[in-house]
Amino acid sequence: VTEYNNFNFNSYANFNGAMLACGPSGVFVLGTQDTDAGTIITGRYRTGKSSLGDTAWVTRVPRIYVRGDQSGDMIFRTITVEGGTRSYLMQWNKLSGQQQRRVPVGKGPKSSLWQFEQENVSGANFSTRDIMTYPTRLRRRIAG
Repeated sequence: VTEYNNFNFNSYANFNGAMLACGPSGVFVLGTQDTDAGTIITGRYRTGKSSLGDTAWVTRVPRIYVRGDQSGDMIFRTITVEGGTRSYLMQWNKLSGQQQRRVPVGKGPKSSLWQFEQENVSGANFSTRDIMTYPTRLRRRIAG
């Protein structure tokens, strides 16, 4: 979902493969701006809740890899039922193009349900192709 907050668009059109938005201040090609009327654009996505294939067991996820492209620092978050939200900085290594990066989770939280979120820092552009997790099943089962 994309939101443009500082524009008064009243109509949209797809023309020659470009998405156009029209309003009192003119016609804009969407998806090419680095700012929203001068304000840095925050990009963020969050996955759905997952048991990571082990529905009856509590798990840790000490190893998470993100494959994608980024043009600046990123924040990666783990969101769990039992442990809340934890944030990890993925510093930009100044390389361009698709690459696989490890999220510095360490032993980290434990939970039966997991969500993952990634957010840009200072409006950095990014795309994510995969999130690869390597869960470790703990001895505790979920009752129910």
